[in-house]
Amino acid sequence: MRPCMLLIVSALVSSPVAFAASPFSHLPYRIVSTSLSPETCAEFLRKEKGALGIPAKAVEREDLPEALKDLWTARLALRDRLAEFQEKGSVNENCISRSRMFLNEARSLEDQLGERLVRPKPFDDDHLPIALSGGFPHVMMNPAASSIDFRSGDIFASRGTAYSSAAISRVSDQPGQFSHLSLLYVDPVTNQKFILQALIEKGVVITPLEKFLQDGKGRLALYRHPDSGLAARVAAALYREVYQSEKEGRHIPYDFSADLKDHSAQFCSELVAWGFELAGVQERLPLHASRISRHNRDFLNDTGLTPHSLFLPSDMDVDSRFTLIAEWRDFSQIVQLRQHDAILDKEYEW
Repeated sequence: MRPCMLLIVSALVSSPVAFAASPFSHLPYRIVSTSLSPETCAEFLRKEKGALGIPAKAVEREDLPEALKDLWTARLALRDRLAEFQEKGSVNENCISRSRMFLNEARSLEDQLGERLVRPKPFDDDHLPIALSGGFPHVMMNPAASSIDFRSGDIFASRGTAYSSAAISRVSDQPGQFSHLSLLYVDPVTNQKFILQALIEKGVVITPLEKFLQDGKGRLALYRHPDSGLAARVAAALYREVYQSEKEGRHIPYDFSADLKDHSAQFCSELVAWGFELAGVQERLPLHASRISRHNRDFLNDTGLTPHSLFLPSDMDVDSRFTLIAEWRDFSQIVQLRQHDAILDKEYEW
């Protein structure tokens, strides 16, 4: 049993009363204790999905903190079960599809519960919050991590507030909740921290971590590879390539066609995947790519996006090779993100 799941089991067994108030208290226990396999996973999640249909407003205010923790713990437990399946062999695609649905709906319900708990003030462009700050419920921590200590090779999945961010997060057959992927490089000598990322408006850039965390994100998730040495090699290889390209005047533009095979231009997820290639490690990203076959194919073709399978930021949700260390939200922007998602969903359907 994986470390995170051991902690979940310990909490459930030692203090079952603590979970009694939440209507979602059974979810982590069911995911951890049920005898699942890649073949039975999809049907199990289909049945358990009904629990996520409870309206956020139906949860008593005093029960909101425990409800949030239960949903978060259920998501961590499901990722651990996916890791178990992956270690034993290939994972059934029906299981992955149902897992995407479950994780997205659980996160959306957490958004609504958190809004009720926090009662956020209107968003203020002049006072942008720092991502991964603010404590619970803004930050949800994996019990296997006592604090957020940034490490070289950490991967950030984030969501911007522009309509273009919604266009990216909602483009796949199973729309996600993240629009951007980036990689952290930590200088082993100076301990300076830099984000390696590909931006639509700038192409590939190196950004100080502090600036990256204060640019007005709506949500951010921190993923970490269990092999810290491998992760550091990936980050170092990508940093050297990007730094050298800039030094030689070979700026890498943004890849609007999302061609994973041509590295002369890069989109955000491609850049992170390229780091693994440059480091010469066996693992490749993504583990499970998104399918793109939305009804409005003409609209997609007009944007230059031609692939029918693509590595999108939300694919990290079901990549169980990485540990989800923490997740953060700016609750003052969540309503706006939902509105953007609804508009783009309709645009892709027409």
